[in-house]
Amino acid sequence: MALSRASQLFLLVGTLFVCQTISSVAEGPSTYFTSSDRDAAIRNLQSAQKADGSFFGLKNTYYAVSALTTLNAKVPESTKVCDYTKGALKSYDASSVFYHTAILETLGCGKAADDKVKEVIKRALSADNSDDLFYGVSAALLLRKNNHIDLPEREVKTAISKIANLQDEGIFKRSNSDNFVSIFHTGLAFQALGKIASGVSLTNEEKKELKDILGSSQLLSMAEEKNGALVLQDQELRVTPLQVTSSALVGLATLGKALDAKYDDFGETEAVGFAETLLGSKDAASVEDIFYVVEGLNVLANNQYHRPLVVSVDQSSVKGADGVKVRVTDVMGTPQRVKVTATKVTGADNKAIGSKTDLATNPDDSYRLDTLTSKAEPGFYELNLKVSSDDKKYVGIDSVSRKVKVVGNAVVSDIVVSVSQSSDSDDLSVAKKYKVSSFGTKHKDTISVNGKDHLFVDFKIKSNTGANLKVHQTFVILSNAEAGSEIVSVAKFENGAYRAHVTLADLEDDFYGKSGNYELNLVVGDSFVENSANSPLATINLKYDGTRKFSAPISPFRELPEISHVFQEPAARPSAVVSSAFTLAVLAPFGLLLMVLLGMGANINKFPMGVNFINAVGFQATLGAILALFGFYWLRLNMVQTLGYFAFLAIPFLYFSQKTLTALSVKEAQVKRQ
Repeated sequence: MALSRASQLFLLVGTLFVCQTISSVAEGPSTYFTSSDRDAAIRNLQSAQKADGSFFGLKNTYYAVSALTTLNAKVPESTKVCDYTKGALKSYDASSVFYHTAILETLGCGKAADDKVKEVIKRALSADNSDDLFYGVSAALLLRKNNHIDLPEREVKTAISKIANLQDEGIFKRSNSDNFVSIFHTGLAFQALGKIASGVSLTNEEKKELKDILGSSQLLSMAEEKNGALVLQDQELRVTPLQVTSSALVGLATLGKALDAKYDDFGETEAVGFAETLLGSKDAASVEDIFYVVEGLNVLANNQYHRPLVVSVDQSSVKGADGVKVRVTDVMGTPQRVKVTATKVTGADNKAIGSKTDLATNPDDSYRLDTLTSKAEPGFYELNLKVSSDDKKYVGIDSVSRKVKVVGNAVVSDIVVSVSQSSDSDDLSVAKKYKVSSFGTKHKDTISVNGKDHLFVDFKIKSNTGANLKVHQTFVILSNAEAGSEIVSVAKFENGAYRAHVTLADLEDDFYGKSGNYELNLVVGDSFVENSANSPLATINLKYDGTRKFSAPISPFRELPEISHVFQEPAARPSAVVSSAFTLAVLAPFGLLLMVLLGMGANINKFPMGVNFINAVGFQATLGAILALFGFYWLRLNMVQTLGYFAFLAIPFLYFSQKTLTALSVKEAQVKRQ
């Protein structure tokens, strides 16, 4: 159903409002088609190839060959692909002829079109639907380009009026018989018109007609905004939003480039919004989806009016001394030469570092920010960058934020091991102190302590700039290899220094009261510290008084006793006499019932015997169950529950009743014949 002018006006106003909202916060696309994405797409395409060279059908083969060509990748087994394509043209319809022609001409194995192909193309050029018109125009111009068809320009240009007749208030129909417009087929119509404009000579009047068609289009007024991305959808057709969006973009770009005309509604905001939609599907695995992603992104990367730029940081973490490397690429990952300015650099405390700085250009087309080289402590930093260019085809970025993790070295100094008889950490004046010369070296003497003493380890950690550095992991380890045990004591940061306190009396149980030499180590580690380490500080000779007795430590890795499992023996079964007696006892009530019925004169002569006996019993049982169900209905069940149970009983009841009544009828017929 065609959209009314009021509906289109509503959509246009809504889209302009959305676009204005986006432009106020736009930072450029959040990602781009990376080299990893390109390699994954190529792998997915090549893995879809069959032994005969095809990619599961002529259509998918065209998608694969086209996408691989756009990605500048080799089409594997191209000779087999050509051979398959030449033999795959079984039905001479417009789409098959186009796929057949496009594959052969792309791979360079095309030949002059035969009469059947010419006839199909001529028919398609005068069709009344946008599908055949697109296929016909595309195939004709591909063959004309390589002199593989003798087709006058005037016959190609007949498609212009046919396509124009499909337009309905700025959007195209799939065919004149449809009562609805299609964004997807609007894209195909624009692509066909663009190919005509670039492939044949047009008069000024014909060019004006095409420009009027482009200018009157309401295509982008139908875009929907979803989380910063602009999406085009066709509700009436079985095509995905990705296919619709890509088709429309390629159509606008193809026609605009051919006419050297700009589509006014396609601005910087729209370019970024559509890029987000396509990049959201860059992990596509199917051949068809990869084709539409690559085709759409390639158009955005190479259009002459609005090329979105993407800012990325090369490393997730950098050394402060190395500087930060920033890349600016188009959506296909090609580096672009522009001006990049760091407007602000802030740390975790929101304190600004340095001033507004233009980034230097590196030989590898990246940009270098040296603000963090000497001024930044290890931690996370937020870079606010501005991207601009004198070339108006690039979509500039007023402000984009990227987070950088800066790592550095931790300098551990002033390491002192104190032995005190008091647990008071504030008064170590009478404690014995042993200074460790540097982090990474061990104190030359063995430190003697008894089980009642307290160990204190004091040290400082600074960054390269000399500022105090707080790290996440700072602790001391006291271990004994013979006892196979160790304890960990966390160091606390106070007043610019770290201190770990070890109460040796509390460790007697952990060490099983064992006296001897223990190793004291200091561990310093953090995700922001490049030289995290576990360093020995000293050998501690620990002496317990031995008044308490401890059993030898049990190793968790000791050999365990073998488990012998005996399965339970089956219980003894009763004798045959007992089993038979039990069976008779179970059947006795039924026999008694029959005897009572016979004694009362019941007529059971007609009760079937043999196989039909089972059917008769089943009939009686299911009938009795249905009667019982009616009783339960009156007592406790509702109508819905009763109908549910009845449906379950009705099937066996009908089966057994049909079998039983049929047997009775047959028996009566036999009696009458006798």
